[in-house]
Amino acid sequence: MLFDYNAFWVEDLYDYVLYTGDLALAAQVWPNLVELIDGWYPAQMGADGLLVNSLGPSDYGFIPRAGTTVAYYNAGYVLALRQAAQLAAWIGQDAQAAAWTGRIAPIAAVFSGAFWDARAGAFVDATSGPVVHPEDATAFAVLAGLATPSRGREALDYLSWHDSQPYGAAIADNDTWDGYPWGSGASQRVYPFMSYFEVLARYAVGFDASALALIRREWGTMLENGPKSTMWETIGPGGKAPVGENPSWDHGWSSGAAPALTNEVLGVTPATPGFASFSAAPHPSDLAWARGAVPTPHGSIELAWSHSGKMFTVKVDSPVSGTITLPLAGTVVRDGRTVGSRPAGALVPVSAGVHTVAVVTRRTARPRRDRAGANRGLRLKEEPSSSRGVRPSGASASRLARQPAMRSPRSRSRTAMLRALPLSSYAEPTSTKPRRNGAIAGLDVMGREGFEPSTLGLRVPCSTN
Repeated sequence: MLFDYNAFWVEDLYDYVLYTGDLALAAQVWPNLVELIDGWYPAQMGADGLLVNSLGPSDYGFIPRAGTTVAYYNAGYVLALRQAAQLAAWIGQDAQAAAWTGRIAPIAAVFSGAFWDARAGAFVDATSGPVVHPEDATAFAVLAGLATPSRGREALDYLSWHDSQPYGAAIADNDTWDGYPWGSGASQRVYPFMSYFEVLARYAVGFDASALALIRREWGTMLENGPKSTMWETIGPGGKAPVGENPSWDHGWSSGAAPALTNEVLGVTPATPGFASFSAAPHPSDLAWARGAVPTPHGSIELAWSHSGKMFTVKVDSPVSGTITLPLAGTVVRDGRTVGSRPAGALVPVSAGVHTVAVVTRRTARPRRDRAGANRGLRLKEEPSSSRGVRPSGASASRLARQPAMRSPRSRSRTAMLRALPLSSYAEPTSTKPRRNGAIAGLDVMGREGFEPSTLGLRVPCSTN
């Protein structure tokens, strides 16, 4: 048994029911879910109210962690509790949903005290042993809601300065985990499976630019080296071949760029089980446009958005109703009628059918950095790779730290595109050339089968069959 995969089973079940609406399956496996949440997990609890690992190096990377009370395992458990509670609510088990939700607060109350390293501004791996600040601890602390927004940004900023490599995001900031038989180079070893969750965490705190840059850099490395068509289980030190006892060049769990592009960049997700309604929350970053067709039990949702100057436009053809989240503030026009002024993050409801929603700003959108260095604007002039250096320390760190460049070795070829069916009402951009700063011109996302090579470089497989 892998300690962390229990939580991933809950996540898989949650995602399956959310996307398909198969509540019957949720009811069928309900006894298994109860046994896991009410039986196995409580048996792993320590006296301090946190999970204690008694299985040894048994997780996604068989990592020989120094301690047994691990941040990543506890954050994964909290995320599983949230998802299990939602599953319970969907099938009418309200009392169980409330009980599972009630378990979160006690863990949250002790989590930061156990794992937050205030001096570094990052989460540590375990409560004992040599200090390591791993990727998985920060990613899941953010996704589980155990990190405040400011603390999440600070921790992700730490990863940018200490765990990032030209070929991806390393799993740790030092080599404490090195040794036989696991191997060496922890601070240079990349697990694309875990990097997907870092991508999600970056989008969650508003680090859109570095999230997309990580996709370009890490998945681009795999598509320009080795088989050039598969996702590797690991990327070895220096961007070399997969490492480990049984290295794999073809690992399905490393294909996280595909759902990230669909759910975060294009922005389409189910708002209720079975896509009874949808949510569209685009993250433009430095893209000029994106479009895609997302399969649902009711038929495909075809959505396209474009950003040019002072206008951001979304065109959608959907069999179900939904909401569109505005990525910037301005005057909103829906289907030719002015709705009024709305702030960034506002929801615009749309019924089933074909709709166009546009928001017009008073001035061209420019990058806006928050205290931790996040870029929330729509366009980012990436810093040269040589800007990566020693992270500022002391009280000035939060004011001076800027996210380092996350450019791939060949950034001009990092244009992520997936071939899709265009909306009949959507005019294809007249230019698909990368911008001067190496930004992606546009993105096609296809949620049906396979992929075709784009004309501009990076290919990302995407299949929801």
